[in-house]
Amino acid sequence: MFIKVLGSAAGGGFPQWNCNCANCQGLRDGTIQAAPRTQSSIIVSDNGKEWVLCNASPDISQQIAHTPS
Repeated sequence: MFIKVLGSAAGGGFPQWNCNCANCQGLRDGTIQAAPRTQSSIIVSDNGKEWVLCNASPDISQQIAHTPS
């Protein structure tokens, strides 16, 4: 079985919109070593060619665009 993680953040992604906690603000300012993340979603396959999307998020178009085939 193959699994690809498309996103791994809570709803709203990371940084969270309108959040000024140390992590979200640090990511925006570039003062912490972290990468922006989209909302949680995965794809699974039994053969690596045909995939099933699980838990599609509002970020799906961005996640598909950034996932190698």
